[in-house]
Amino acid sequence: MTLSLRQSAVEKRLRFLKNRASAFTVSSRVFEGFCSGSVVVTNVNPVLSSVGFESGVHYLDVSLLQNSTFSLQNKVFLKSIANAGNDLFLSIINDKV
Repeated sequence: MTLSLRQSAVEKRLRFLKNRASAFTVSSRVFEGFCSGSVVVTNVNPVLSSVGFESGVHYLDVSLLQNSTFSLQNKVFLKSIANAGNDLFLSIINDKV
């Protein structure tokens, strides 16, 4: 058994951040997903809406995965979601450059 004092400090810091983070925080992983052309699965968020991302068009709402009738088997649908998210992300980035 090993004890890492550093791990303990990291866990304390993560609890501190989680308790103070907004429910509307968007992590960089979401934008990395859009950038890479992946299907992004996240919560509906006013931050994403404010820059034009729409649930069901550019990303999938995580609550859909909790629905037992929802299936990720339709690859054409998933590809269209991934492409729409990537296209919007790139258009936002290109407009800002």
